[in-house]
Amino acid sequence: ADAIRASSGTTVITNSGLIDSTASANRAINLNSDLTTVTSFQVINKSGGIIQSLDDAIRITGSAGTATTSGSFVLDNSGTIQTLGTGSGQAIDWRDLGSANATVRIINRATGIISAADNDAIRPGLNTVIENYDIEIA
Repeated sequence: ADAIRASSGTTVITNSGLIDSTASANRAINLNSDLTTVTSFQVINKSGGIIQSLDDAIRITGSAGTATTSGSFVLDNSGTIQTLGTGSGQAIDWRDLGSANATVRIINRATGIISAADNDAIRPGLNTVIENYDIEIA
């Protein structure tokens, strides 16, 4: 199962430890919802924090609203976000965010590492702003 499965409304996840999904085809953090019901989704991975999975580490996907959501989606990384092993997914998979009305921002700070063992490090959605101050490895 996913380590954390978020839904509608406002979600803020702050991590200073380990969020890990050890099963294949599962995510460490998975927002899987009708995206028109999401007001704000924010992940803050602090220095020393690790978010990892055998599949996508952080994924946003929608049962509906992928092209019409007006929500705010922000990832602020100072730690490590990674996928592990052969056949693993993206470290960040936000490709389903296809709405021009959404605010989408990924920040990788100076101590941050975003890496994928066997795929794209970041697969962004429409109108994503990426600020990278350190390392992204695919």
